[in-house]
Amino acid sequence: MSSKIVRSTVLFAAFAATALAVHGCATPCEQIARQRQEILERRLEPTAEPHLVAAVSLQVVNEMIAPRVQEIEPQRLEVPLSGVLSSLSGVGLDDLVLRPTSVEVVPSPQGRVGIVVLLDVGPPNETYFSMRVAGDVEPRFDPQTNRVEVELRIDDFRSMQPIMSEGAADRLGQALHRQLPAMMRLLVPPQAIAEAARFVTTFVLTSAYPVLRDALFTDLDPVARFSVALPDLPIERIDFSTTADDGGRLVLAMHTGLPVAAGIGVPDALELAGHGGIDVTVAGPAVAELANWGMREGRLPARYDDRGRPTDGGPYQVALSWSVDADDPRPLRVHVWKLEPRCLHAVIAARPELRLEGGELVLEVQDRRVEELEGPPLAEVARWLAPLWLRALSSTQSVASTFALEAGGRSLSARVTDVSITGAAVRLRVDLVEPYTQ
Repeated sequence: MSSKIVRSTVLFAAFAATALAVHGCATPCEQIARQRQEILERRLEPTAEPHLVAAVSLQVVNEMIAPRVQEIEPQRLEVPLSGVLSSLSGVGLDDLVLRPTSVEVVPSPQGRVGIVVLLDVGPPNETYFSMRVAGDVEPRFDPQTNRVEVELRIDDFRSMQPIMSEGAADRLGQALHRQLPAMMRLLVPPQAIAEAARFVTTFVLTSAYPVLRDALFTDLDPVARFSVALPDLPIERIDFSTTADDGGRLVLAMHTGLPVAAGIGVPDALELAGHGGIDVTVAGPAVAELANWGMREGRLPARYDDRGRPTDGGPYQVALSWSVDADDPRPLRVHVWKLEPRCLHAVIAARPELRLEGGELVLEVQDRRVEELEGPPLAEVARWLAPLWLRALSSTQSVASTFALEAGGRSLSARVTDVSITGAAVRLRVDLVEPYTQ
């Protein structure tokens, strides 16, 4: 091989190596910047389990509805008084009314909510017998308003079947017999009274249906409904269910559009003892992603100075994550980046302990450990790890505080009364209280 060919080959190899170094091997700062972008823009397959679970007390809903039921006007039933019934005019059949006494929301299977209407039948000041009208409705989630609506519509009435209380005809016959004048009791045999009672109960059973649907529906409309105002979060889907424990609960299993690595199973979320309010459970990875989302949306500080103070244009940028391993002794992760002038990427792990004191979150971060480090030592960063996580968890508390419940023309707002970290989830107990007005 000639010397010219050898020299050309050596020069080409040197040029190729230089080009590869320039174009194929990024500087440490470029690598750190690319790692940050990959973490922030990652996409994950949607999890089968929800990211947040809220269990709403149906007992509270029913307590809110109850006073409104008393405002519903009774509706008169026109009983045809012919034959033997004509002799009963004046003893309570010509002023028979249908009077709602309660409207209750109850558990129902297959993601629906049951609604039971109890009605008394009799003269205005007396009850001959009662009826129970039961049905169920499907909750509706409106992503535009972030509200869940449970509403008994007229179409649902058409699908309902009134259920007469047991022994209604016998009780009606006895009541009619007591009201007959002494002379009439001698003229009207007991079997005629019993036959009339059976006729009336059958008539009421059939005629109450259109009366309930048409005349009472206007009055029942604002009563047989309630809504739950949800936090302003990127909720994409809600799966509904109900439980019969603790007076009944409506369970909202919420899925967000965030890259949450693992959700929380509904049975695990419901391990928190029910109470008269809303129990909220947020999967740990969802807590982290909600904080990241808050930083992207400008709801939480995203840049910090050397002392961990939120600062526009600060040199430090962060992202949070939570280990999917429920047995991880340090489930919290903070990714810290500094892209100039001395580039840095660190991953810090820690174990959180959380409680509520005087309405304020108290966070203790234990067992801090630097798991990854690219760049100079970051002792100054480790100092402000706890305030950063406190802001993230405080945002979760604020999320829970924005729940609201409307029923029976009343509105209750949320107040977080207890918070804890259990396993791989943050659990919050929310009481429903009358909104404060000056």
